[in-house]
Amino acid sequence: MSAGADGRNVDMARIEGMFKDFKAELMETLKETTDCVKKVEASQQKLEASQQKLEASQQQLNVSVQRLEAQVAASSHNAYARVCNSRAGATEPLQPLVREKAPSQATDPAVGSRPPGDCFPATRNDVLQLKHEAFKVLAAFYGNDFGGSNAILPVRCRCFGDFIGVTGL
Repeated sequence: MSAGADGRNVDMARIEGMFKDFKAELMETLKETTDCVKKVEASQQKLEASQQKLEASQQQLNVSVQRLEAQVAASSHNAYARVCNSRAGATEPLQPLVREKAPSQATDPAVGSRPPGDCFPATRNDVLQLKHEAFKVLAAFYGNDFGGSNAILPVRCRCFGDFIGVTGL
């Protein structure tokens, strides 16, 4: 009986040794897996932060594209208006230009907006009748001083005429 008991003790010791080795391997694998999960989580956080930056950049890009589209539309409108104005006779109606410059202040008009009220001259002859007060309004709207606030009226009329496509004033 003692031989059988010894055999069982040896088998039991061997099984316990194998279990101990298996447990150690399992614990090492668990530690490696935990480390990998931590690395994946850190990478995921970095990826999410990068994605947020990318989305913010995309929003800024979309805003810039919208501004450019508005400026292109305004420039296109004004190019057509200038051609029409260049062909208008003394009493034929002029085509008002829209604002092309981006606002520099919150109170500035938006790109593509039309001049306020009836400040834009209706005809070529009306350009020649503009006074300094009208030029102040037009200069503020278009962001162009049309020869400067101290220039004499004929110079301002000529500068404004060049701006809107009416030449020979």
